[in-house]
Amino acid sequence: MSTYTITSNYVFMDVGDETVIISREYLENKIDALLAANGSSINEFISTFVPVPYSTQSPPTPTPSQIPTMTPQVVASSSRPRRNLRREDKNSKEQLKELLKKTKITIEGDLQQVTKNWSAEDYRKRRRLVKFTRQVEGNEIKASFSVLRPDEEAGNGTYVSCIWEENKGKFCVTSVDIINLVGGLTGVRVTKAEQTRMRRNIETFKPKTVGKSKNGGLYGTIMSFPNPRPQNIEKDIKVFSWSSVSAVLEKIFRRG
Repeated sequence: MSTYTITSNYVFMDVGDETVIISREYLENKIDALLAANGSSINEFISTFVPVPYSTQSPPTPTPSQIPTMTPQVVASSSRPRRNLRREDKNSKEQLKELLKKTKITIEGDLQQVTKNWSAEDYRKRRRLVKFTRQVEGNEIKASFSVLRPDEEAGNGTYVSCIWEENKGKFCVTSVDIINLVGGLTGVRVTKAEQTRMRRNIETFKPKTVGKSKNGGLYGTIMSFPNPRPQNIEKDIKVFSWSSVSAVLEKIFRRG
């Protein structure tokens, strides 16, 4: 059974030996649509939890008197307060920058092993899906990973595609997957402004730009992948050598 600790900005969920941290901002984005159907607000939803300081101890069990009764009422959409998306983006940006500056990232294991011992089916599919999980210890995020079998379906979680570039005989990863990985490891939504800043910071790793007019083979391969997809929008793609993934993550976390 999972246990939860709720603070003003985060939900800490203990699952087995791991602690998953989910930002309030992320939760709002996920459940707003469901709440809107009943005319309820995120604040009403959060108020059903009992805020307590985060600690290694399990959170106290609230008494019935501490849990307010919420009766949803359907209201006209025009009367609902509009969300300030610009302010939310600013809050997410500051939240992420602060977290990255204070947090050390540690990759447990050798990511280069992902490129070893590929099966004929792996090569046929042109990629291996790598699932990342995390464990938070103080100011350190420990990221572990596992490779899915070719016949194994991806469930919930954070996935990165290790892509086989056949004509070069090399393995690569897209910038989209790297940025999604940062979001998955921190539990904080990465805004468009932060995505742009991160891409600018990691240009020192000399990513290659691929697109219809520049590298049709690799571009076509990436765009043909089913979910989880390493690129969704049809535009030029930045790809990094798979061997640079650890260093790229370390730079992102170091720069904040």
